[in-house]
Amino acid sequence: MTVPTKSIAFAVLLLAGAPGAALAQNAEETAAFLLFGLEDMETPGAEGLMRVTQTSKSPAEYVVDLAGRTGTIKVAQISDEKCRFTAERITAGGEAPVRTNFSFERAILVDETPPGGAPRLVFAGLQCRALDETTRLLTKPCAPDAVTPPYGDATRLRRAFDFFRSSFCRPMAF
Repeated sequence: MTVPTKSIAFAVLLLAGAPGAALAQNAEETAAFLLFGLEDMETPGAEGLMRVTQTSKSPAEYVVDLAGRTGTIKVAQISDEKCRFTAERITAGGEAPVRTNFSFERAILVDETPPGGAPRLVFAGLQCRALDETTRLLTKPCAPDAVTPPYGDATRLRRAFDFFRSSFCRPMAF
């Protein structure tokens, strides 16, 4: 059986477009970026060189090295909950992990950039609660308005949030 040349050309075009889709962030990676600014990167900081290396896609896991001090942050979607995630931070010093649950159901981005200041976006309505890893009990409520990490590029954060909303977590109607 011979395959028509047009079919081969069409298949090649389909495969050529596939890598972009395959490289798109999943819900957990997008939540990690929105919450903590996590992505593969290396950047100088006030305390020295910071290097972030992604080690897993699902759950999204990152090793953060800040001037030789390392830790791991893992962000996982809570089963069957499109807008709810848990983030676990583990330091290399052997301290107890810190786990926080986040809900984006009512989250919106608000621009709070002061006149002449650097772009600053906050999540209004982001719900979160910190959990004690040993007792699994709520230890303290998180602030109702969580400040986003210093991205430096508010447009990129807005695009990431729009992608998150359209692809993974539709906003509540009211």
